[in-house]
Amino acid sequence: MADIGICTTGGPFKPMLAKVYTPGETMLRWPVAVQPKYDGVRALWDGEQVRSRSGKDTLVVPGEIMEVLRREFKGIALDGELYIHDVGFEAVVSAARGGGMGASALRYVVFDMPTSEGFEDRVTHLQEMLLDEGVAKFDRVVLAPWELIARQHDLDWWMEHWTQAGYEGIMIRALGVGYEERRTSQLLKWKRTLSARAIVTAIEPGKGKHKGRMGALWVRGEAAPWVCKIGTGFSDAERERSAASWVGATVTVAFQEFSAYNVPRFPRYAGMAESDE
Repeated sequence: MADIGICTTGGPFKPMLAKVYTPGETMLRWPVAVQPKYDGVRALWDGEQVRSRSGKDTLVVPGEIMEVLRREFKGIALDGELYIHDVGFEAVVSAARGGGMGASALRYVVFDMPTSEGFEDRVTHLQEMLLDEGVAKFDRVVLAPWELIARQHDLDWWMEHWTQAGYEGIMIRALGVGYEERRTSQLLKWKRTLSARAIVTAIEPGKGKHKGRMGALWVRGEAAPWVCKIGTGFSDAERERSAASWVGATVTVAFQEFSAYNVPRFPRYAGMAESDE
């Protein structure tokens, strides 16, 4: 591979993790770069092997992907996800473990690399490595698309565009700052959110800092027979309420999507449900 000035020798690294973007509340410094948000398995190529998000585990990656990484990116660290479009998270995890629909459909989608350069320079390097006159060089190791935008209207448009195309939402990246190996406001995630009404069936006592008060609610869908536990989204005052005031109440559950088992993924409490009357 030709030298394109990448300042990295590979080696284990911690992933850059996103904070949440809240429309109308989170301030952005325009322009920003946006990418679709993938619902896959985070995979960190450290120049020698593919590691999990925690960095503690080595992931088993299909041979075709490993062949490209070892041949083309030895000593060059990459950040991305193992991903299959439009199959759901559980299917991706199953494929990454060698089961389900199999690993043959997996792709390694690269969206960043850990260097001290700004994202606009990092993505330029990635384009040089992964594209040839705008066309993907490899079938199984591909570059995530990205756009440079300078106003809220365009951010809203890309959010709608990429969620309609089947992605989780969008990632918003600040320009002019290096890759940070921590959770940072230089990288934001904006995900679509669904909600449903549910009936509280039981409470689970709290542990640790919530000992002596409500820790979580067990709920069942009002319009569908799903059951799940909600442990986040509560204020201190709500956790202090008695079990009698919760059981039988109708609440709103916010969540990302329904899993393959028809259960809300990443559910959280979003308030008492409004009356239909």
